[in-house]
Amino acid sequence: IFHDVDLIPLDDRHLYRCGDNPKHFAVALNKYNFRMPYRDYFGGVAGFSRNQYMEINGCSNVYFGWG
Repeated sequence: IFHDVDLIPLDDRHLYRCGDNPKHFAVALNKYNFRMPYRDYFGGVAGFSRNQYMEINGCSNVYFGWG
């Protein structure tokens, strides 16, 4: 699970599990009226299995600033 430290779940019953596909957990934030701020957003909280992480070759190190 990759989790931004500034995101706290509103419901503590949420289960952080990695299934057959990668999962984007932070799909709606209260500061954006529970809507996605960007069409192609993938960040905040995401889950991958170990095999999925290996298949995408880990994380890119071509990031500058936030990202």
